[in-house]
Amino acid sequence: MSEFLNKAEEILQNAEFFLVPVTVLNRELKKNFPEKVLSDEQLTEILRHDERFRIFSSSLEKEKINYTPASLFLLEENGITIGPRVMLKSRTPTKKEVIDFLLDKANQTFETLKKAWEMRPPNDEYTEDQLLEALAKAQRLQRQLSKLAQGDLKEVEKERFRNL
Repeated sequence: MSEFLNKAEEILQNAEFFLVPVTVLNRELKKNFPEKVLSDEQLTEILRHDERFRIFSSSLEKEKINYTPASLFLLEENGITIGPRVMLKSRTPTKKEVIDFLLDKANQTFETLKKAWEMRPPNDEYTEDQLLEALAKAQRLQRQLSKLAQGDLKEVEKERFRNL
């Protein structure tokens, strides 16, 4: 098991972002240890009891919302993974890493909302209004995070007060 957990640590150390979905980590571990078949839930529990890892639960956990296999597949195809995240306790993110992570997630959200707009039901004003509002909020978040990434905190504060 120690070789398995050491590989998990290595994968997380080299991951693009400091916070990784357990599903993604599990997929990578299965490539290295095809004989070790663990569910995401089993892996989460193993990681939870190892001092090197910190688990973060998600408000969109599989057991809280009744996802169908097809809906989970569609979400993953669009870059959205459901379930807990894991990070190394030794890999404390910098402010820039956190902002870059949030900007990446905001961009994914905006792209997913654009796809939802393209697939919206015809003649459904309520859905259109909801999607337009969500797109506007996502775009505003993208702008604010981009400004933060560029170090323009004053401009973000000004925009925030304008929108109150």
